[in-house]
Amino acid sequence: MNNEFTRVLSLKSEKALNFFLKTNQYKNIELPVYFSFDPILNYVKEKIGDKVYKDCLKEGAQPEQLDRLNYDLLLNKDGHYATRPVMMANPYLYYFLSRELCREENWAALQELFKKLRTPHIKVCSMPVVPKPNEKFYQSTTILNWWQQMEQQSIELSLEYRYMFITDITDCYGSIRLHSFDEAFALWGTKFEKTASPLAATIRELLHVMNHGRNVGIPQGSALFDFLSEIILGYADLMLHEAVEQAGITAKFKVLRYRDDYRIFCNDRQQLEQISFLLQEVLAKLNFNINSKKTKLSESIVTDAIKPDKLDLIYDLPLLRGQKYGDFHSYEKALYFILLFARKHPNSGQARKLLTDLNNSLTEYIKEQKKRNAEYEELTKSDLFDFDTETEDAEAVEATDETKAQTAATDSPKTEIKAQIKKKEEPQVAEAIRIPGGSIRAMVAIATQIALENVSIAQYTLPLMKQLINCLGDKQLEEQCKLYSLVYEKLHTLHNADYLLIWLQNLTYTLDAATGNTTRYESPLCKLVMNEMSDPVWDCSWLLPELSEELPYDKIVNRKVLKAMTKVVHITQPNQYDEADEPVLSEEVIRRLSEEDNATDPIEDWHMHALRACEEIDPIEEILDKCTQEDSCKDCRSALPENIFNMLKKYDK
Repeated sequence: MNNEFTRVLSLKSEKALNFFLKTNQYKNIELPVYFSFDPILNYVKEKIGDKVYKDCLKEGAQPEQLDRLNYDLLLNKDGHYATRPVMMANPYLYYFLSRELCREENWAALQELFKKLRTPHIKVCSMPVVPKPNEKFYQSTTILNWWQQMEQQSIELSLEYRYMFITDITDCYGSIRLHSFDEAFALWGTKFEKTASPLAATIRELLHVMNHGRNVGIPQGSALFDFLSEIILGYADLMLHEAVEQAGITAKFKVLRYRDDYRIFCNDRQQLEQISFLLQEVLAKLNFNINSKKTKLSESIVTDAIKPDKLDLIYDLPLLRGQKYGDFHSYEKALYFILLFARKHPNSGQARKLLTDLNNSLTEYIKEQKKRNAEYEELTKSDLFDFDTETEDAEAVEATDETKAQTAATDSPKTEIKAQIKKKEEPQVAEAIRIPGGSIRAMVAIATQIALENVSIAQYTLPLMKQLINCLGDKQLEEQCKLYSLVYEKLHTLHNADYLLIWLQNLTYTLDAATGNTTRYESPLCKLVMNEMSDPVWDCSWLLPELSEELPYDKIVNRKVLKAMTKVVHITQPNQYDEADEPVLSEEVIRRLSEEDNATDPIEDWHMHALRACEEIDPIEEILDKCTQEDSCKDCRSALPENIFNMLKKYDK
């Protein structure tokens, strides 16, 4: 097991700033891959540079009073009233805050501060980690870090300790007082107490503006805010350590903390309970409250170390990995299983993983069926079937059993298909794929119900829906369009579901583009996708015009990646924490497509058809390699495999 992670705090100041100014650090929610905020953040960095914040303001401007200062999303958790606010901060305010944190002298001060916040008994597992090169799926490094540092270590500690106290903080980010930054930087009330830091005042000022003038709460939704929360929570760690020392607790103990999630290990139950009450007192001083619903003292560390949804799945898993489409032999029954499992563990990681695994299984099944259909078409065109039926039957009678066995072993697919033809059975046609289970409409209906009851992970039902609907084939385009519309009508009326609608647009985009339906979605990001944005994503009217009037909104959506990816909804999740399925488009391909946006000789639409039709990554990368040459179009055609080339002839008119 590879336990090595590069944490942001170990970076030099310049690299730390570059880390925070990347798309997946700017927002930590998963969006379709055609969204990129790098062009926006790079533009702001170039425009602002080292300019002082107040010098960039219009006279009399009060940005904290603007309703649309940031792009705020409410993530609906249950389809009803449970929500989690996520902010895509105004890129200018985000840059000002990142820049001040990462100034060389300030970054050095932060590194020194965190050294003082380290304690011998408390291990912090949640300091933001730098993604490994070419991450196989979204935030895989962060997930792997949590699994190894929190879950696996908890299990390992069961060898040393008998008891484990589990708790977390209710509304942690929303409860942080901005003045707590002054206390944390000054290490107030600890043996390291010192004078207040000017950096603390700067953080407080910018968060006050970003938070619409409120002095309580910090935003959620980026690695930057996760990092800021670690300052306050690390301060709480130090206070807990000193409180335990002052209480005279002598029992051996260990604390694992991942953000606001605490696990305390000890062999002395009485002293463990004493530590838990000290933790409650320390947190109360910082305006935090323990979540009583998630608090317990466990004597079964091995099982309680992992989440209940994962434990239930391990206990009773009818969908065995490695099989074609599970023990149910029906995709409809498999969907029912996921629906029932998700009702017990709504919006859980394991429900998300079951959806992903089923989608991967469906992908493989469809590939096999397409291959079989292609073999059938090829065989029917060959001389193999130009035979006299009576002669063939006579020869078969004379064949020995051994010959029949050899033929069956070496040519079973051909034999089976030939038998179908002789029986005048109609095999599957290339235009449509039959899926084991009920009707396509019924299976889409179950997937839609899963989405309705699990809004936070609803996007993981969309790849399944898209594949199922596409299996109807071109001869049933009317039914395809009807199903897309029915899914949309069922899901778009959910309250506080803007995040879901961003993904839902990924499902309906091809249909919307073909029909000219540009008004189906109202959120700013969705309007950007359809080139129909009337209002900017962020209100930047508080800035001097020369700094904000040319903000490149048109670069947020990468048109080439959009065209390539809307054929299949692109979501990837790991089969194991340290390995993942390859995405439909590799990170390298997406990078090259992004670079082509600014190329003098951009990739033609013809190439997009190649990207959408070709299932193999290598030929796609060959195309892109050839596009760097002068005579790109001719070379690209010659680089394509013959079957793909023939498939694309219709687009080359």
